Amino acid sequence: MFCVLYGTLARAQIDTLQYELKGSVLVSTGNKSGLKGRLSEGMTLERSLIDRMPQFLGSGDPIGLMRMLPGVQTVTEYESGIHICGGENSHNDVSVAGVPVFGVSHLFGFFSAFNPLHYQQISFSTSPDLRSNRIGGSIIMEIPDSASKAAVSGELSLGLMAAQGSLKLKGKKKVQATLSARQSFLNQLYGPWLKLEGDPIRYGFGDWNATISVGVSPNDIITFDCYTGNDDASLLEPNIGSDISFKWGNAIAACHWKHNGGDWKMNNSLFFSGYMSRMNLSQADLKLSLPSHIGTIGYKGNYNKRCFRTSTELALYDALPQSPEVDSNFGNNSLTQRSQRGLEANMSILYDTLLASRLGISAGLKAGVFVDSGQRLYPQFTPQFSLSYKFGRCGKAAFHTGWYHQNLFQTGLSNVGLPVQFWFLAGAYSKPQSSLHFDLSYDLGLLNDALLLSAELYFKKLYNQVEYRGTLLDYLNASYRTEDYLLKGDGMNYGLNLMLQKVSGRMTGWIAYSFGRALRRFDNPDYPGIYPSSHERLHELNAVCSWSAGPCQFSGTFVYASGSPFTVPEYFYVSSGGIVTQYGRYNGGRMRPYIRLDLSANITIIKNERQENGINLSLYNALGRRNDVIYKMTFSEEKGKYAFRPMSFLLRFVPSISYYHRF
Repeated sequence: MFCVLYGTLARAQIDTLQYELKGSVLVSTGNKSGLKGRLSEGMTLERSLIDRMPQFLGSGDPIGLMRMLPGVQTVTEYESGIHICGGENSHNDVSVAGVPVFGVSHLFGFFSAFNPLHYQQISFSTSPDLRSNRIGGSIIMEIPDSASKAAVSGELSLGLMAAQGSLKLKGKKKVQATLSARQSFLNQLYGPWLKLEGDPIRYGFGDWNATISVGVSPNDIITFDCYTGNDDASLLEPNIGSDISFKWGNAIAACHWKHNGGDWKMNNSLFFSGYMSRMNLSQADLKLSLPSHIGTIGYKGNYNKRCFRTSTELALYDALPQSPEVDSNFGNNSLTQRSQRGLEANMSILYDTLLASRLGISAGLKAGVFVDSGQRLYPQFTPQFSLSYKFGRCGKAAFHTGWYHQNLFQTGLSNVGLPVQFWFLAGAYSKPQSSLHFDLSYDLGLLNDALLLSAELYFKKLYNQVEYRGTLLDYLNASYRTEDYLLKGDGMNYGLNLMLQKVSGRMTGWIAYSFGRALRRFDNPDYPGIYPSSHERLHELNAVCSWSAGPCQFSGTFVYASGSPFTVPEYFYVSSGGIVTQYGRYNGGRMRPYIRLDLSANITIIKNERQENGINLSLYNALGRRNDVIYKMTFSEEKGKYAFRPMSFLLRFVPSISYYHRF
């Protein structure tokens, strides 16, 4: 399917047509891929690319598509988050126009937490940003900054699991608004069939967006942006009288002021962002509740003038790590965990210039301080340096290094897209995280830039890393303390990313290969040596292809990834009705390779100046492969034996259809 990426290279020249008119040259490049930029400069995913890619139950997923980019590790169907160059999910700066977002996932990570109809594009970078307070990559959802020429326009989409829509309004005096909403209806249509190993599941989610921009002057724009989303899931197990429920959601609100002063620009933002979650487990003799939350209010200011860029940030945090509330036959065990408070303040300056038209230099410094609940101060200095050189037609090479800091942690029972992970602040449990980062990249344009080749080498040394080693049963311990179940140590990430893009023509797409190691060492005698992180993928091959043929667009994605690590039990036995397990080396085993092919077709039914409508047909996991997602203990009633075996995704093939209407 993807051999066309390597097909007759001469056809790439046909994609660009030139027309000469009275000494001027007009260039038409035909269809665009929807992916802009290069590894050394950062990349941008446009809405048009998300729309024509394969969908899951009729819903496009911008975060899922980003996992097809080089340096981003694939996750299984029962995992969520995004891992960039071996980093943890919490290392990434995920934001909406610079406002941080926590808990970026719906159930199991199947569905994106962001409504793709509301955002015009997504900016992505594998390297940390000086203006960010994270040690990983960055993902920025760009809010709408312009409406269509029509006074009213919009888009509706109806899939098998949710309906979503976006309405754009353009008023007088440079006032415009974009309103979007999405709501699932899984329970209404599929309630009788939603089961996990025979037990009924209930699940629903919804999210709402509003962006209003006011042009108060020719050079000043004030934008109000807000977003809220919520999830509600439950699992009923009648055989053992157990009822498990999960509730989680996030919300942001921001006011942005942009000023364009010609050779200088300014952007100021006041914002709030919050996330809360709660898990409830109820049985005849046990009730367990796990509440947690994190919230922040703050200010960000950016000032750019010619070669200089400065930024200022002030943020107040309030975080509640998971606080078990237990009522059982063993007694009550309610941990009155106090909320953690923190203050983060920093300023940065960056100088970026081009010397002799070929040599680019960028140098910056950020100075900041973090104050925790105990009034402990952590001064932080972040130097950053970049060097690039253009070799003309022979491409461009770039080197980047920096020392970065992060004051937030996220950990918990499992990264399965359910609210069993929690956030906490540096200070009480651990010192702030830090990272020494290096990367070397090379970009080359081929056939008049019809093809782009990119390569990147990276190395990261991580300090003060944390992982959670507890289980659900540990919450029943009357002496439970969160800090007793945290593994602390350092880490190291290194690897190679390669990418070949075809950026224009009837057929566009890319092929990406990544090799990566994500290693951790813990300061615990029970965990000697160096271990691979649970999300490590040694090798990964991704391919994305889109082909236009009249009113139809055919697309496909393919992924091959090495198996992720897991801890293998050496032996287990039954004692007093319970299972006693002796595990081997931590993350010493590997699952089977993960292989998946997704296909889709967009068919336009009507398209004119007033409207466009059509359908999307998608097939998730077209090869029907049963990929391992987790390993678990099982019991065979026929053989009367226990076994530790892999569990695959519930559905082998996932076909879907959705209808869209734009006006």
